[in-house]
Amino acid sequence: MFSLAAAVMGVMLIVLERTGKLRLYNKRAACAAIVMASLTAGFYFTDTVRIVVSIGAGLLKWGEGHPGEARFFGEATKVSIVIRTILIILSTVPAAAGLIYTIQALVRKTYERAQADTDRDYALKRISGCISRGIVASVGAVISVIATVVCILPYMDRVIGTLIVFNPFLVLFVIICTFGLVIIPLAAYIVALNGMFMILLIGIGSTALAFYLISVIMCITAAVISAKNGIIRKKGAVAYGLFGLLPGWNIIAFTMLKKELKKITVQ
Repeated sequence: MFSLAAAVMGVMLIVLERTGKLRLYNKRAACAAIVMASLTAGFYFTDTVRIVVSIGAGLLKWGEGHPGEARFFGEATKVSIVIRTILIILSTVPAAAGLIYTIQALVRKTYERAQADTDRDYALKRISGCISRGIVASVGAVISVIATVVCILPYMDRVIGTLIVFNPFLVLFVIICTFGLVIIPLAAYIVALNGMFMILLIGIGSTALAFYLISVIMCITAAVISAKNGIIRKKGAVAYGLFGLLPGWNIIAFTMLKKELKKITVQ
């Protein structure tokens, strides 16, 4: 179950970091934590969508004509749906806690201060740590988006066909004429037909979103620390922060901040 995997990974992130086995000051460990945190979000939302899709597939007995897809959706019996829903609910707290804790720990532990470091040296090392971690998260987001597009392409013909056949205005007209009686079977059919598309889009897409959020937080943190220490102006920090909101393109913001740091180091 993907939800159990998300819960286990969320707990592992907290336990490993708290016990010192996952030292986020280390760049490799931080990169591993970023990937695990993003996958936690992806696994959780994948299972959530699978439940919704399996309900629609179960109502229409989708497995008779599409056994492979139905197997991936999971069992659609009442008992199975209840058990899976309970697991999702139980997995919510550990998965969310692991993701949130890891993000705030990544921000705090970008660099371990040495006794010889001045306040300015410490700030420069922290900014550098934020930049390196932000670039990793941004690259992860780009790769995840590409993976999402590649995975959903084979199912795009179904989605386009659904949009053509089930024109929103036509659907609304039919629902009104039948006094809403067709809503459930119609929704079940659309969900089952586009089940694989929805699971892949939301599952891998949520992983990309988690990577993106981490990259944004790292960019804003780096910009704020830079402004506080006079490395860039406050207006520049705002500009970098806004630039950091652009998915994928925020790598340019990190690169520009890196150049600003090099200027300071050379001086």
